[in-house]
Amino acid sequence: METVTTRLSEDEVSKLDWLARFQHTSRSQVLRKVIDEGLEEELIEQALQLYQKEEISLWKAAELAGKSLSSMIDEAHRRKILYQYSLDDFLQDIDMLERIG
Repeated sequence: METVTTRLSEDEVSKLDWLARFQHTSRSQVLRKVIDEGLEEELIEQALQLYQKEEISLWKAAELAGKSLSSMIDEAHRRKILYQYSLDDFLQDIDMLERIG
């Protein structure tokens, strides 16, 4: 595990300390959890933006976000993103299936 240093405001530190006390854990544990959840959300958001711009297929978006295709379909539906499936998407999905299968 690598150590990363960052500067936080007194208010941010106070909030971290409160969460750590509330969760009966350390400030570091709270930070790791918040970062993990934020990174996961940001990866999903960015992948779905690329999907909406029709730059990648939903399968590729799922791969970029580290999610299963079905969970990415659920995310897209939850965010009211219309399902787009072109012939190119189909061909990309076949290629992906051949690579993993």
